[in-house]
Amino acid sequence: FYDYENNGMIDAAAAYIEDGRIQMFCCDSNDVNSWSSKSWDNRARIESQEAYVRYICEELCPRIFDINQQSNGGQRADGILTTGCSMGGTHSLNFLLRKPEIFSGCIALSGAYNARFFFPDYFDDLVYANSPVDYMDGMHYDDPRAEMLRHRDIIVCCGRGAWEHPMQEDSARMKELFEYKNIPAWI
Repeated sequence: FYDYENNGMIDAAAAYIEDGRIQMFCCDSNDVNSWSSKSWDNRARIESQEAYVRYICEELCPRIFDINQQSNGGQRADGILTTGCSMGGTHSLNFLLRKPEIFSGCIALSGAYNARFFFPDYFDDLVYANSPVDYMDGMHYDDPRAEMLRHRDIIVCCGRGAWEHPMQEDSARMKELFEYKNIPAWI
């Protein structure tokens, strides 16, 4: 949660924060127990990720909306824009795509969007639910979430350095899926 501040992102946005144009909430991840865990129990790892999704959507986001409404003269924001780098980028896009009723957009930077990168020999319902390249491929064109996503701000950006694989491929695949579903996104 401290990476944005430590790497100058809060300072870079300070004028917008001070003017009341944006609020920034930086939360920690649970990756050490899920995506990055070395545990052999893959189901426990992905259940830990799903618990994190529930925490963000059911506990943190309502609190963010409350804080926003209190500091904004009683007017509630339309949604939350997610952003993050690397694993934060992975979470940023995954949260928007899974819960477009909560999130208004994302700026996902160098994320991995295929859960098989983290679970190469394991795939179940929860891995699928956290693998944007899979569930977007399986999403019907007329799915209500696809229609909501057509009205969200989506930015997926990936560097071109030697350490940006498989993120480059995942970003390219997301571009194809968004185009196929007619979901505007800047890739």
